[in-house]
Amino acid sequence: MNSMEQFNITPENENKISNEKLEEIKEILSKHLHENWKKDIEQGFIDKGEDPESERLRTSKDSTGEMDKEWFEEQEANGVEFAVDENGNKLINTNVHYEDLPPSWQNANIGAATFVAEGVIGDFNNGEDIKTDEYIEGFASKIHDKWMEDNDWAKDYNPELFVDYNELPEEEKKKDRDQVLLTIEQALN
Repeated sequence: MNSMEQFNITPENENKISNEKLEEIKEILSKHLHENWKKDIEQGFIDKGEDPESERLRTSKDSTGEMDKEWFEEQEANGVEFAVDENGNKLINTNVHYEDLPPSWQNANIGAATFVAEGVIGDFNNGEDIKTDEYIEGFASKIHDKWMEDNDWAKDYNPELFVDYNELPEEEKKKDRDQVLLTIEQALN
């Protein structure tokens, strides 16, 4: 099965993609990105013989404290207690579904989805053939480059991912490729 057959992509759409549709695609892709990340995290726990629902604790991505303030207050009002790190920052379990993430973590996913959706839709609206394997691979490579740029902190944890796209294991390439394909599927259907 080729890349285009994996997703349900219909024949050429003659219209340009509207901004409203673009926003819808960003939201769908944001959820997809987090749910795929969550699946990988859970598999990592399983591989270590641990409960796949184990907590993955991280600090807020909200540097000002304002974006997640209301979310923290709501959680605490519902009886949720947060562990804190050595600097007194509340720790968030990120091994949850997208809808349960605080706004700062949702925004991180939206940022990644925006790069993909705006790039692919922009190319489509400019007349580029986004359904070719060459285009899909090329844009998947751009996604990987952007990920490395945005996640420099992860070099110590995953040095094997900080290589040229063509040197990645196939399973890692597939993650980037799937983002392009999901965007195309949503745009053309």
